[in-house]
Amino acid sequence: GTQEDDLLNKEFQAIDTYLVNEVSSSVSRLKVRKDEDMKRLVTNLEINEEIVDIFKNVEARWRLIFKHEMSDQGRHAKYIKSYELTFNKKHEQMVLNSYLPYIMERGKAIREESKVIKLYPVDFASGVSEYTFNFDHPITFETLAVDTELKKAVLDDLNTFMNAEEYYRNSSKKWKRCYLIYGPPGTGKSSLTAAMANHLKYDIYDLDVSEFDNNPDYLERWLIPGLPSRTVVVVEDIDCTIKPQNQGEKKVKVSDILKQLWLCAGDGQIVVFTTNHIDMLDPELLTPDLMNMHIHMPYCTISAFNQIAFNHFNISHHILFEEIEGLIKKVGVTLAEISGELLKSSDAEVSLQGLIKFLHNKIAEYDKFKA
Repeated sequence: GTQEDDLLNKEFQAIDTYLVNEVSSSVSRLKVRKDEDMKRLVTNLEINEEIVDIFKNVEARWRLIFKHEMSDQGRHAKYIKSYELTFNKKHEQMVLNSYLPYIMERGKAIREESKVIKLYPVDFASGVSEYTFNFDHPITFETLAVDTELKKAVLDDLNTFMNAEEYYRNSSKKWKRCYLIYGPPGTGKSSLTAAMANHLKYDIYDLDVSEFDNNPDYLERWLIPGLPSRTVVVVEDIDCTIKPQNQGEKKVKVSDILKQLWLCAGDGQIVVFTTNHIDMLDPELLTPDLMNMHIHMPYCTISAFNQIAFNHFNISHHILFEEIEGLIKKVGVTLAEISGELLKSSDAEVSLQGLIKFLHNKIAEYDKFKA
């Protein structure tokens, strides 16, 4: 299809989504079919059925039309579905300037609300995998067990970025944002990335850079020009691409990856790098114009513990919380470790007692190690 077709298709989709979801609930005859790609039920209007929408006291009548045209010297029939809109001529300006833009907005919003986020694994040997996964990771900023202030800072930054499209357009800056999430293993780096994608309703491209040095031109020639706008591109554990024996050479390559992504990523793109060892990264990578925001994932804080306990047991208070909070202040413990302890029993009391024992043991080990 041509660009024009794509544009018309987008308009058709928006109108269809709007009519099916907002207006047709008042229409009795709806066809329900299973959409194989989307794996969900899709309702369709009957062909030639008229559907009436009232907007600002103006009546708009829509009819779904189905016609087929012969193409290629009559060898192929092309089936074309379209919507025909009729209204009183005197309302023409209002329909063109208010009603149709309103439908486009609503249609787009409904589609985004019901969007299934996809995960695309990418590696340098074979490129973007044809096996995509529905990314149904349930985590949101609300349930994310991360320190409250940190969570708020990231969410505010994301929202500011998303609302600044016009500012970027006018300032000739590229409309994209790059985050470096760093901290010990198990502190929730991947969960934070998942919450970001869920918040934005963005597909995720998960880049495996371990093979990058075997195929360095793959990135600029094939992958990056093809990355769609408004996606999250994730490069996890960038420190693992730095092998001690050729550190100097390898460092340049990591910064090359970053610069390439930076130059070519699409509009509204979010790029996330994670690392367990920020001290192993080339300082050049850490400059604010490349990495816009550094997010340090610390060991578990009290607010993060409260969120985990709430997620697991739906409780906000417990007599054992005070003791646990005191122990958490004394020793570095990861979210993964705490979560692991709490999952051992569905009884909050039993799990929290187990966690206290675990923390005491950890402190004893730490003291022994220091001695």
